[in-house]
Amino acid sequence: MIESREKMYSIGEACEILKCEVHNLRYIEKAVGLEIKRNEFQERIYTHEDLVTLKSVFELKEQGLNYKAIKKVLEQQGEVAVTNTDSLGSDLVMQPDNVEKFMNFLASTIEQGVESKVTPALDSIMNRMESLEKQNQELRDALEQAQQKYYKELYAKLTKLEEAQEVERNQPWFKKIFGRK
Repeated sequence: MIESREKMYSIGEACEILKCEVHNLRYIEKAVGLEIKRNEFQERIYTHEDLVTLKSVFELKEQGLNYKAIKKVLEQQGEVAVTNTDSLGSDLVMQPDNVEKFMNFLASTIEQGVESKVTPALDSIMNRMESLEKQNQELRDALEQAQQKYYKELYAKLTKLEEAQEVERNQPWFKKIFGRK
């Protein structure tokens, strides 16, 4: 059994305090690699520090970070000090000399995440556009050939019709009336 002077919270109490569902806490624990203590029945028990950490995870998630980036932030947490642990609404406060380092780390993590998602998608879109342009050109060429063929056939038919009309005009009038024999 774990002996401690600080108050321990069950998973239900932690969910109530953090205003989330049980499955969310389990998922976050697994996704970011949190090591939550367990009692003799292997039930999760949360300390005040665990709740502060989870609250910061939720805040980082709301700011748009994925769990991989949040995990990296938590790994860097040795440089991040938690102040005023008496209230769960407390924010993470960094030492002034670590702010720039943390901001650079956060920016590079976000940039890497965006690049890893955007670059393959952009390449795929560019390849698809090139393919569509090629298909479009092939269709234009096929349409132009079909139009040329159609107009040649139409011209041939019109020429044949004009020749037939010319022959009919040159026939004597009695052949027109009595027919051809």
